[in-house]
Formats: sequence, structure tokens, C-alpha cells
Amino acid sequence: MSNASYEVINNVLFVFGSLDRSSDADFQKALEGYIKTVAAGHQVVDMSNVRWLAPSSAKVLIQVGQEIQTKEVKLRVLASRHVMQTLNLLGAKTWLTIESCSVPNAKPGSQPEQEVKADTDSKVVAVEEPAETPVPGAGSGVFTAVKADVSAVPPATDATAAAAVPSGGGTLAAPLDNLSVGAHLLRALFLNRRYSFHFLGGAQVAGVVRGRIGGSWIMLDTHGTRTMVNLDLVQYTEIL
Repeated sequence: MSNASYEVINNVLFVFGSLDRSSDADFQKALEGYIKTVAAGHQVVDMSNVRWLAPSSAKVLIQVGQEIQTKEVKLRVLASRHVMQTLNLLGAKTWLTIESCSVPNAKPGSQPEQEVKADTDSKVVAVEEPAETPVPGAGSGVFTAVKADVSAVPPATDATAAAAVPSGGGTLAAPLDNLSVGAHLLRALFLNRRYSFHFLGGAQVAGVVRGRIGGSWIMLDTHGTRTMVNLDLVQYTEIL
């Protein structure tokens, strides 16, 4: 059963809820119907209210974007943070114009603008009140400074990394883990692969993922230096 809904308002296709494999057929139908009714160059898919985008659903969106793409025109997508993370991991910006929405857009003519903002208060607070020197277990839950001093943190050992993630490698979170918004990215990351993490405010860091420390924190190997990253403050991620 699909957990998503679709509505065209003012020539914008609004997508709400969570998109998983069970949503793919309905999502494709909604996209194809929308593309047929709205002229090229004016097509906008608002996914700022999408909480989860499965890779299979992202590929449905990319396929539609590929079909309508011309030299001058791309399908425009307004993306929540998780949607942007998933699309960037799949290299979707080649076929789509992706714009970040840190706060979900309310439907025109609806009242939930204040409710939508209330729903995202925890995310905004986490960005506005950073801890300058994050330490695992300190409880701050935030990380803004990519150049933060992590000299006080013991280097992660191979044993630590092995204990922090599922045996045999693979994604860094189990399907039933209760994750924060940014930590959903753990399910898309793999050990010993190199990624570039882009933070709110423009900072970025690149490195090889060595393990999950706990919560939404991971450890990167950046040119031989151990660097901690909190995925809750990552705006989007790219595979290098």
C-alpha cells in the first residue's frame, strides 16, 4: 500500500508522504499525467514534504526527467533534505534541476504553514545552535565545523568500526533502526567508499567512510586524518 499522495496545484505537482517500492507505480502514473498537462519549462515537482525516497522511486523520477530533458529544459524538483541526498547519490542532477528546501512548502490555500514550521523546528534548532567541539556521547547532536578540532577524540580502530556497523559491511543502519532525519543517509552509505558531504552554510568535507560512531555520527578518513561528521547537518552527499 502506497504511503504517498499527489496533487497538482497551480501547475505544480505536490508529493506528500513517503515513497518506497510500493509507491513506484502510482508515482510514475502521477508524474506522467502531470508532464502531459503542463508545458515544458513550467514543470515543477514539489517534494519538500517527502520524508523518505527509496532508490527505486528516485529512479522513476530520474527516468521521467530523462524522457523530457532537452538542452534548455529540465524537470525542476523542490527537494527535502532526504530527497536531495538520495537524488545526489544517484547523480540525478544530470537530468533534473534540484533545489533544496530546508522547510517543507505548504500547499497554496492551506493552513499548515505554521504547522509545517513546527514540524521542522528540531532541524532548525540543530543548525542554529552548534557545538564547536563535538565529542561522541557529549549529547550535543550537532556538527557544523568541518574543520573542528578532533584531536581530543581517540582515533577509530578497525575493531571499533567493525563493531559499529553490521557485520559483512554494507549500509550503516539496519532497516528497523529508529533514525533521525539526516541519519536516514546511513542506509545509503557503504564502508570504505569515498563521499563528499555538503553542509548547510556551504561547508563541505570529503573522505572515506570508516564506520558509524553512534546515532547520526560517522567517522571519515580524510587524507589520513580521522574526521567526525554528523549526518543531521548534511544537506546533500555525492559519491566520489
